[in-house]
Amino acid sequence: LKRRDAHTAVHAERTAHVAMLLGQAAGLEQDQQYVLATAALLHDIGKLSVPMRILEFRGRLGGDDWVRMQGHSAVGARIVQELHLPLGDEVAQAVRHHHESVDGSGYPDRLKGDEIALPARIISLADVYDAISSARSYHRQRSHEETMDILGGEIGRKCDGPLFELFRSEVVPRLLEPGREICDPTQTARQAIERYCRAAITH
Repeated sequence: LKRRDAHTAVHAERTAHVAMLLGQAAGLEQDQQYVLATAALLHDIGKLSVPMRILEFRGRLGGDDWVRMQGHSAVGARIVQELHLPLGDEVAQAVRHHHESVDGSGYPDRLKGDEIALPARIISLADVYDAISSARSYHRQRSHEETMDILGGEIGRKCDGPLFELFRSEVVPRLLEPGREICDPTQTARQAIERYCRAAITH
């Protein structure tokens, strides 16, 4: 993914960092932290199937191009299943459902509320936070305040309300901590994967 689309790869790394902070705040057990970490790092792997002209398009996609873009989550889930990872079905499910919305308007399966597994809901919030706050081909970089206002406006529609409140109260202060330098945004995710794998080998 880095070789083909560095922007998407870096976005996945930042998303994984935010997702892990939120997963820890939510009190996820070790196995679910592993699922979250792996799925967050791989959540956009299905974009390998999307032509670069679509990924780099300046503006809102429509028609067949939007359908092709929407398909990346299902393609990503199939790729993950082919890897035969530990808890691979749960990882693939989180990848498949990271664009579902709590009101049922998301894709690909139009799930609602708790029908969407917690790791997918966490990745969704982290994904949108990074997508809104970062400069994209179709919008400028936004401030933290602007980003939080947009996310707050999506509560009950795209955004899980209790997760947003946990994000606002527990995660945001850590993200905005003065002098906080993140040398490797994947570190927390990789540590969660390693802990789970060590425990699996031990048992």
